Amino acid sequence: MMLAGEMLLRHIGWQEAGELITKGVHATLAAGIMTYDLKRMMPVGAPATEVKCSAFGEAVTERM
Repeated sequence: MMLAGEMLLRHIGWQEAGELITKGVHATLAAGIMTYDLKRMMPVGAPATEVKCSAFGEAVTERM
C-alpha cells in the first residue's frame, strides 16, 4: 500500500513526497526491519527484525 501511495503521489506531480516514501522504505529495510512476509524470504540467519505492519509503517515514517 505504501508504494501504491508513492506511485499516486508521483502521478499527481508530488515528486518530493513520493521520494520521501521511497527513502523511508529503503532505509527501514536496510535497517533489517520488516514484516513477516518479507522476513520469511530472507536467507536463514540473515539479521532481520520482524514487526507488525503498523510498526513497519511507523519505522518508515521515522526514516522519511
